[in-house]
Amino acid sequence: MRGQNSGATGFKASFLAALNPMLAAELIPKLTYFNSRGSGEVIRLMMEEIGTFFNEQRLSIDEWPAFKSNFAFARLPVHEEGDFFLNDAGEIYRYLARELDFFGEISAYQIRRDRGPRNISCSSG
Repeated sequence: MRGQNSGATGFKASFLAALNPMLAAELIPKLTYFNSRGSGEVIRLMMEEIGTFFNEQRLSIDEWPAFKSNFAFARLPVHEEGDFFLNDAGEIYRYLARELDFFGEISAYQIRRDRGPRNISCSSG
């Protein structure tokens, strides 16, 4: 569990964990990704940016074969919240952008976000 988070979110998660660890495990998001600077690291940074309380599991390449059968499509990163499960980095980016209010207010920014890093010009005025 990430211990650096403070404020209401961190307090709520730690309070839930103390009362009922099973309930807390369902409510606190879990991120599983390779222990490298890849798409999982970007997702982790998004959640840390605003202090989201989450669990993380970093896997080395050597550990991956043992864990591979636990995941439906045998790919990482994986974002879990209770029964909610995403295993595509792009889907996770968009989901977190909406949930963490990183979505963008200007339509051109939203189009750019949805299309990904292509050669699209966005000017705000």
